[in-house]
Amino acid sequence: MARNATRIELVLDELRRYWEKNPDLRLAQIVGNTASRAGLKDGYNMEDDTFLNNLLPYPREFDFTEKKED
Repeated sequence: MARNATRIELVLDELRRYWEKNPDLRLAQIVGNTASRAGLKDGYNMEDDTFLNNLLPYPREFDFTEKKED
């Protein structure tokens, strides 16, 4: 499955917005907190849409999975 390259700018923009509002956090803290919200042990294998959906404490709905054409 190929990853949708358009997700990169969206992920970076959302991360930048969040980090600028929380400048005392370190990047690893943001990733760790987000993984924890997603119910994961760490962020190593976290998908980008899972990261965005859990970056903020309220639910988000991003889905970057490629849809197969029938």
